Order: sequence, then C-alpha cells, then structure tokens
Amino acid sequence: MAMFKSYKDVTDGFAGKLVLCRSANYGTCTGTRKMIEFKPGELLFIIGETSEKIQSYHITETKLLKVLRDNLSVNIILDQSFTNNWVILEPENVLQGDKICFTGALSYTREYYNRVVEIFGGVFQTTVSAATKYLVMQDKSSKTTKAEKARAQGVTLLNEQEFLNMIRTRNNA
Repeated sequence: MAMFKSYKDVTDGFAGKLVLCRSANYGTCTGTRKMIEFKPGELLFIIGETSEKIQSYHITETKLLKVLRDNLSVNIILDQSFTNNWVILEPENVLQGDKICFTGALSYTREYYNRVVEIFGGVFQTTVSAATKYLVMQDKSSKTTKAEKARAQGVTLLNEQEFLNMIRTRNNA
C-alpha cells in the first residue's frame, strides 16, 4: 500500500496504481461534470492528477485525482477527507499466477475483474478447469453447473467481497 501522510502527497507518481474506496463518496466525470457515486470496496485505476479552479465562496485551485471508471475519466477531489475515504494500493504480484474465474451476476463487469486480476498478477479465466484456484460468484451456495464443477475439482469459492478483501490483505502483507 502506498503510504502518504496527507492528500497533498498524492502526485502523478501515483498514475498506474489503484485507489480503493473506503466509504461512499462522489466524483465528477471529466468534461460533463456529471456526479458519479462510488461504493465502498470499489477499486479504481489512477490515470493521473490535475488541478482545476473551483468556485464556491471564492475561486480556489483544487487538486484532483483522475481515475478510470467504466471507461470514463472521473475526478476525485484531493482534500482533507481523502485519506479517510480512500486507500492507494500498489499493484503488486499478489495473485502470483493464480487462475481466477468469475460467474453469475456480479457488481462489476467481467472486463473490470479481468483488469484487476491481471494487474495483481493473476490469470483471468472464463471457464473452470482443474488449474482454477478461485471461482468468484455472488452466492457461494449456488448450484450452477460452473459452481458444481468447481466444487468437484476442489476450487475455492469466493464472493466478490472476499475476493477484494483477499487482494487487500495480500497487498498489505
């Protein structure tokens, strides 16, 4: 995990890293200024840092962290609340070649999970095989063909939160 004492320490050097949302938060879509809501547990790719003049009671230069969400560039204000609401993660090889498959209705797209798995050094799979280490699904008690095949082959079943917690835990080790 990247350690920084204050939001002022976040710079373009964080581009290519990940930021994890700790609590419900908001950002604005670059260009349209549409408000985007972030859920706790969301893992976003940092694409850079910028600043922008924002007018409230007076015009101030505000530092923004640019992240990628659903193929959109979204700005998160870097202020005193940043360190309470977000954690910056270094993409390390925490999955070390683990083969991971996802199934069923999930909170995020397969493309999102594909990128997360690859960034953390794992291999994204679309089907369960004897080499699969984890099957990530919404309900681990599911009786789908993929879930039953995974159980028969000794594959570890995880829900989404368990998968994200596993990355966080290994990343902090």
